[in-house]
Amino acid sequence: MFAFSRIAAVLLLPVLAWGGAVSGNSPEPSKPPSLAAPAPVAELKRAANGGDEAAMCTLGDYYRKGLHVKKNLSQALQWYVQAAKAGSATGQYRLAQAYHLGLGTDSNQISACIWSSLAAEHGTANLQQITELKEKTCALLTPEQRERSTVVMELFRKQVSVKR
Repeated sequence: MFAFSRIAAVLLLPVLAWGGAVSGNSPEPSKPPSLAAPAPVAELKRAANGGDEAAMCTLGDYYRKGLHVKKNLSQALQWYVQAAKAGSATGQYRLAQAYHLGLGTDSNQISACIWSSLAAEHGTANLQQITELKEKTCALLTPEQRERSTVVMELFRKQVSVKR
């Protein structure tokens, strides 16, 4: 039971807990005018905070690559979590990559397998890349970890279907 609780905590806690910090419910510290975000970033943040999944993923990419903002892998991860939680296949794939490579978080192949599996269910244009990541990360799991990851994915699917 401990191992399952730990897997669920690693996967679901970010999904459930990041909401307040990422969704705009917590105030951002005020910035001096010289450090204010460029207009496109500010517009993306407004759109993302309004539920635009593409804007969430774009902000994650900006923070991951340091485009238009200071590079910040933790901030990138937060935007990917929000997009993945909203059901974005791109967000789920980017989050799987982050867990696989340890970008902004500890490397976690169980979470990478789960998020890449969920992303693969969407049948998107980059399905080949998603499938390759899924196969690579899921192959690293023990049979018990694979079985438990299936349970966690089902919990996530139920959570997302309730919201839609």
